[in-house]
Amino acid sequence: MKKKVTNPPEEIIENIEIPIPIQIIIPIEYIYKESTMFYPTLHGMRAIFFTEISYYKSDGSVTDLHRVDKTVILVLAGLGDIEAAMPPEDFMRISNTYIVNLHEVAGMNNDHPFCVILKMPLKANGQTDNSEVGQIELDGSPDKKKEFMRRLLALGPNVKRR
Repeated sequence: MKKKVTNPPEEIIENIEIPIPIQIIIPIEYIYKESTMFYPTLHGMRAIFFTEISYYKSDGSVTDLHRVDKTVILVLAGLGDIEAAMPPEDFMRISNTYIVNLHEVAGMNNDHPFCVILKMPLKANGQTDNSEVGQIELDGSPDKKKEFMRRLLALGPNVKRR
């Protein structure tokens, strides 16, 4: 059984106990720079700022949350639950396997039907400066390309990116 809780009062968050089989994803706000999500992990609930998320990768009922500092957190939820809780103006599911943070997109690889290029630091754990940025390529579903371009263009040219 899955339960979704959105914007709970603080007293609920403080007293929440979550058995491992129940998956709860709690969006706190939908203001990108200040928004936080609470994710069920092997070590309990974990709060992550949207600005820390690069992309999600899933092969089923658990998901790897890839952060911009190259660390990975195992989230005990599938992409469908995560997608339902994310603001669509900032995140998009590009395939059955990936959800990307649109603010982390560096470009597209035109040698493939639909391949998204994301910025990634060259060093792990935040030990990098902004001049040391690499890339990672994620294959998307070709039928999602048009919607991806529409959402990316909707962010506008002045979107603040790392």
